[in-house]
Amino acid sequence: MNIADRFSIVKNAAEPITDTLSTFFAPFGVKVEFGTDFSYYPDEELITYALLISDEDGLAFKNFAEKIFPEICSPVFIWSLFHELGHHMTVDDFEEEDWKNYNSLVASHLDRDSYFHLPIELMATCWAGAYMKTHADKVTNLVADLNIAIDTFNANLKNA
Repeated sequence: MNIADRFSIVKNAAEPITDTLSTFFAPFGVKVEFGTDFSYYPDEELITYALLISDEDGLAFKNFAEKIFPEICSPVFIWSLFHELGHHMTVDDFEEEDWKNYNSLVASHLDRDSYFHLPIELMATCWAGAYMKTHADKVTNLVADLNIAIDTFNANLKNA
């Protein structure tokens, strides 16, 4: 079995997670798909999520976000989802020139801390934290729904 076949099996097994996230994020006007990383695609109004997160990168991002919002203690998976939603919610706050500069800087392989402080990244993180802080009950309910979806994912994968 090749890598594409394995990815397809995992993607199909993850449908309960994708459905849960899609239901939650639909009111924001964004679609959600299983992918290989957490990303936001503005032209498609699409967020992709991943189930495997680099421990080092994920921990660095979580630590950065929680320095800004020390009162929020959420898993990196949740922080990452809401960060990508933050991109969707703030995309119009930046001009085309901002995005060109951003893309140029990202291509230059910045260190993590510099990357986290890019205005487009920082704005998404701040939006995420503000939302999670002011809608803690909704986030808690999402996490509960995701736990059920993850159990179903595990059963699906076991039976695949």
